Amino acid sequence: MRKLTCTIPLNYQGMVELDTNFGGTSNWVKLAAGITGIIPANNDSVDQKQYIDGQGFGSSDVIGMQITLAVAGDRFLTDAAQNFIFDNQYEIGCGRKTQCRITEAEGKFKVCGCTIANIVPPSGESANKKAFTFEIHFNGRPTFSPATSAPALTSTVADGSVSGSTSFTATPKSGNTFGYLLTASAPTTPNLLAYVNVYAYTSGDPIAAAVGQILNMVELDINKRVAKYAKATLTGDDIT
Repeated sequence: MRKLTCTIPLNYQGMVELDTNFGGTSNWVKLAAGITGIIPANNDSVDQKQYIDGQGFGSSDVIGMQITLAVAGDRFLTDAAQNFIFDNQYEIGCGRKTQCRITEAEGKFKVCGCTIANIVPPSGESANKKAFTFEIHFNGRPTFSPATSAPALTSTVADGSVSGSTSFTATPKSGNTFGYLLTASAPTTPNLLAYVNVYAYTSGDPIAAAVGQILNMVELDINKRVAKYAKATLTGDDIT
């Protein structure tokens, strides 16, 4: 049975974004189209010493780190994030600097200034797609933001337009969409910016449902992340 949120997130449910207007009003674009893998590393600086009281056995202290992301993919000429990378591949200094935001599946995220480094432009065998790699190097300590519960979605639940159905109506923010999921019990309110498993929905459309089910209603932002959430226990008055 499909659940609203999952305790075993998959890699694609996370999100990495770059700011294409660093220094001005942020314009976040998602690294997704054509991307085959994003591998993070802390790059710990480790100080290893053998102290006298250790009786010859050593100990280690992490005394520094720099977070990096190794990105690989296939070239998509219409993707804004890829175009930003390759439009700046011959820049140096400030021309390679921007900021990066990483959002986890559960909605927590971190932001940090970064440098785009080691760009290997699209290339490969004649019959293959144009593959590329590059790295994102964080500059300093990221700002960490914990997950928070999604704000309430203002919606109206009513009987649907066909027998055995319900529906809900709401007004989304420009660019946002709706999703829904019917569950047997009320789940925990999802977090803002979390990835959820829902069915795409158009306000007012009929949803096949039964009395006692929980109708979970979600407004999704342009990245299909939770923006708002509401739930309702369906009664006979809510079903045609």
